[in-house]
Amino acid sequence: MLKRWQERLHLIYLGIAVISIIVTANLTPAFQVPDELNHFIRAEQVSRGVLVARFMPESNPLVHRTSPDKRIIYPDSGAYIGNLGIYELALPYDSIKFHPELKLSKSQIEKSANYYWSAAVGPLPFPNTAIYPPTGYLFSAMGILAGKWMNLSILKTLILSRILNGIACALICFYALSLAGRIRLLLFFILLLPLTISLFASVSQDGLLISLSVLMAGIITRVESDKKKTYSSMQLVILILGITVIAAARPPYIFFIAVFFFLRLPLNRTIFLFVVPFVLIGIWTWLNRRNYAVVFAPVDMQVNAKLQWHFILNRPFHFLILLFHFITEEFSNKIREFIGVLGWLNLFLPEIYYKIAYVIFLVTGISVFNYSRTRIRLRTVFFISGVVTFVAVMATQYITWMPLESPVLGGVQSRYFIPPFIFLATGMAGFQKDEHIARWQRPLSAAVILFSVISQIVLAENIITRFY
Repeated sequence: MLKRWQERLHLIYLGIAVISIIVTANLTPAFQVPDELNHFIRAEQVSRGVLVARFMPESNPLVHRTSPDKRIIYPDSGAYIGNLGIYELALPYDSIKFHPELKLSKSQIEKSANYYWSAAVGPLPFPNTAIYPPTGYLFSAMGILAGKWMNLSILKTLILSRILNGIACALICFYALSLAGRIRLLLFFILLLPLTISLFASVSQDGLLISLSVLMAGIITRVESDKKKTYSSMQLVILILGITVIAAARPPYIFFIAVFFFLRLPLNRTIFLFVVPFVLIGIWTWLNRRNYAVVFAPVDMQVNAKLQWHFILNRPFHFLILLFHFITEEFSNKIREFIGVLGWLNLFLPEIYYKIAYVIFLVTGISVFNYSRTRIRLRTVFFISGVVTFVAVMATQYITWMPLESPVLGGVQSRYFIPPFIFLATGMAGFQKDEHIARWQRPLSAAVILFSVISQIVLAENIITRFY
């Protein structure tokens, strides 16, 4: 019976994920996922056909003043155009955002249900999501269009958008798990962690980026595990669109494209697979160039991306030291976030849950590790691309969201690390089919499935305890 469970792991995943996504989407108060308010405003823009956001300056655009030390840049004054009803909905929930001791009152809940869609648009501050491409919001935008068509309240539309986005992500991962081989159990574990489920059950673009990363790994795993198989045209299209969508949304993920050079493909197809994403990303970058130039970090953060970049280039070993300190000093905090520190990084799960999760995570990772040298070059590139992306993510956050010449790395959330970890883990697991299950792995599979079910109960219970 257990063997049949292992063969149907993708079906078990879909059943657990869909139920948990629906429950989490309904239980989580509005905008209690990091940046969800701004993601929702951007998704509503996309639903109106605004594919490239337009910055509306209050003064001369892109003319910066500098602080007295001549190095720190003041933000551009202005805003983007969004639906004003969304911002009104956010106000009742704003008081609990960074106050874990506060809960939702009955009046807050009743008030939030009374906001309905109107055509009123106006200037809103959401510069951190206005720069993102529309592709990350397709499913959320579909939910908004459906909510407006059915005359739902903005809150119910948000919940509907969360559910559509989450189920779409779960379906992508379901298909990816059906393709994956040896790494299947580890992916199953990661995709049902509280952090991943909470991202899927939101309007954030992170869910789609994670899902597409898993799908790319699944397709490559399936084809490279069988010498007789070749990549179909549809699979190549998915790989191209996958890397384009995730790299356009989060540029450090472009390093994943290195694996394309080591796939079992003719040279002309390899070049095509490499060039097309860069062309598509280049087109998006050109269309969105004005938004990239907008400075929105508050002056008290002392951010200057250009000078920070030069600081890293001139002192690379200093940055490596900062990176080493970050890894050694923040590892325990970041692995805990990776498992699930929810809300605005202030909703902690029970300590015993984290400890059990660490053990299962470690043992599952060891169980999928492949000591064979089969396709060692491709496996190595997968691993290295994951590691390089980890570093690139931290460097990008340091450049764009940390004080100039900061003595510490920061601004990094563990949700950014899920896609690179998937690539890193794929390199460790390799591309062999997982046909033979050792006896010691059978109880582990049962433990992972059971733990994943318990995780959803823990997730729901702690959301209720925190907010209600």
